Amino acid sequence: MPRSSHTVDQLARSLDFACILLAFAGASGIASLLAKIHLFIWPEVPGASIRGWPTNYVVLLIASLILWAMVAAYEEVHKVDRIESSQHSYWRLMRALVLWLGTTAASIFFLKLQIVSRQFNLSFFSLASCLILFRQFVERALISRRTLNERSLRRALVIGPKREADWLVDVLASKPEWYGTIESASFDRVKALLCEAEESTNNDVESSPGEIFIFSSCSEERAVRELTLRALQRGKTVHVIPALIDAQLFRQNLGDISGVPTLTLGTGNTHDLELAIKRTADVVAGALLLLAFSPVMFITAALIKFTSPGPVLFRQQRLGKGGRPFTILKYRTMRPDAEEMLKKDTRLYRRYVENNFKLPEGEDLRVTRLGRILRATSLDELPQLINVIKGEMSLVGPRPIVPEELKKYGDYAALLGMVKPGMTGNWQVSGRSRIVEYSDRVKLDMEYVRDQSFGEDVRILFRTVAAVAKMDGAH
Repeated sequence: MPRSSHTVDQLARSLDFACILLAFAGASGIASLLAKIHLFIWPEVPGASIRGWPTNYVVLLIASLILWAMVAAYEEVHKVDRIESSQHSYWRLMRALVLWLGTTAASIFFLKLQIVSRQFNLSFFSLASCLILFRQFVERALISRRTLNERSLRRALVIGPKREADWLVDVLASKPEWYGTIESASFDRVKALLCEAEESTNNDVESSPGEIFIFSSCSEERAVRELTLRALQRGKTVHVIPALIDAQLFRQNLGDISGVPTLTLGTGNTHDLELAIKRTADVVAGALLLLAFSPVMFITAALIKFTSPGPVLFRQQRLGKGGRPFTILKYRTMRPDAEEMLKKDTRLYRRYVENNFKLPEGEDLRVTRLGRILRATSLDELPQLINVIKGEMSLVGPRPIVPEELKKYGDYAALLGMVKPGMTGNWQVSGRSRIVEYSDRVKLDMEYVRDQSFGEDVRILFRTVAAVAKMDGAH
């Protein structure tokens, strides 16, 4: 998402939270006025208030704020870089409000907040819904007014053959509320522009069009793929007409522009709040797991020390977020000269590379007897909790790869660097070493980048427990 769109997105979220807080204050004021004429009674909960507020009412407010954030993200209420009519925009918001009311009502039941007055709930949710709808009305009105200032409108770039590009420019220009500046260019011109923006420090990449429309053709399939990946890496929105790239690895939004079918692609960019929540969860859960498994880790370290010569920990350079190298920590499961054995034996190293940087099960004589047990039970991965706490890794993410593996990702290498590698992820819960084709590993990692969310991380963690218990693909 372009920086300006991201700012508007965050502003809309903040305004919705303000609307909910204002509605809560308004409902409280109404309740206080009704209490003066004996039509409302505040609950008396001695010793269970928060700064004078009944505890249940404070819990209701917190739950409603959290649930609105989740529902709004699910329904993509605040996604501003979407081409849709006002009718669709309001319909999306109404769906979100209904879902919010339903989930909040369920939370009232499960959190046993029945003591909260129905009259208060009616006032609170009615005011909140009206204020959020008013916020949407004002936002749509401001968007419409932006047509008076062409410089503030979104910019679009149409790429493709001249005839088709000119036709789409005319279609887009017929709706002045969509784009203020619409340009067209050939594939070669745009490739040169992007390369120039990448190499020049004087060229402001952010000033390039935020949305790109690409007419793809069989003869230009490679150019389409390269341009799409470059644009997505820079946070641009891409509309492919029609799609000739592997769109399943990206978030898709099917739609049309005046009857012209489009497939809008995007990566799974997370918001700052979600990143903060994930980092907090990594630190807290990582520290708790490190504490809980400390006796097991101590015994494991002692067994390694007494059963084979060499260090307890295995250290290796892996690639982290943004392609930055870091040293991964694992319990040593091989002979101390394992790396030297691999590099000296050309046949063994060729077999290692051909098998996607891992020797087949039963063929790696470098693994110790204790190491086989540690790998089967995944206990060798426990020291990575230190990498998680240090911020080099996350509990959930793509596989931490060695630098030599990066070329296997091809055009997707830049997208892999958008997130931290994880102790577990799609690869670990989908069979691990049983996945022979490296392209399947790349696909699993790209699916995580596409689907990344706090909910997806929790789902993978639950699947990890089952995979470890079954020792699925571990060797």
